[in-house]
Amino acid sequence: MQEKLRLLQAVATTNRGLLVTPQVQAEIDQLVRRLEAQNPTPNPVQSPELLSGCWQLLYTTSTDVLFLGRLPLVTLGQIYQVIQADRNRVYNLAEAQGLPGLAGLVAVKARFEVLNPSRIAIYFEQSLLGVQQLVGYQQNPTRWLSRLEQDESLPLLRIPLDSSRSQGWLDITYLDMDLRISRGDKGNVFVLGRAG
Repeated sequence: MQEKLRLLQAVATTNRGLLVTPQVQAEIDQLVRRLEAQNPTPNPVQSPELLSGCWQLLYTTSTDVLFLGRLPLVTLGQIYQVIQADRNRVYNLAEAQGLPGLAGLVAVKARFEVLNPSRIAIYFEQSLLGVQQLVGYQQNPTRWLSRLEQDESLPLLRIPLDSSRSQGWLDITYLDMDLRISRGDKGNVFVLGRAG
């Protein structure tokens, strides 16, 4: 599919949206809309085998996410979203480098509820902060989250979130085996590629 390849090429130069110019942003928006019109999975929430897994953020317009990449003395690494459709669970996870040799990890644990065949409501439950080396993270989000779910003793700063106030929704507007496009309740676009 030519539009898909063009979209992947366009977002590859933007550092997930941090370095996007207005001209490139307009081109990406046009490519996203074309792909959404050709969505091969019209009811993505009802396709858990496609939806589940580890997704890597390739591009976003979300200032909340891009803010992480603009913090002084911090270099933003990869950003992932792990969806466990069978458990109605979502984890957002960002890798970060700070002081030399100090790699951090920021994760948000959430649950989701299906609202319709393409929309999910997301209820954020907990923020997790840690040092990658201390929590045994080795650039494998799925394996690390599996360990996290079994070992509550990991040395993490755990910040509970009020899910009645920390919530949003996400429309999944394009989904295939290796690409997902979503639009959030604040009008943001997220382009993600399947990781691993």
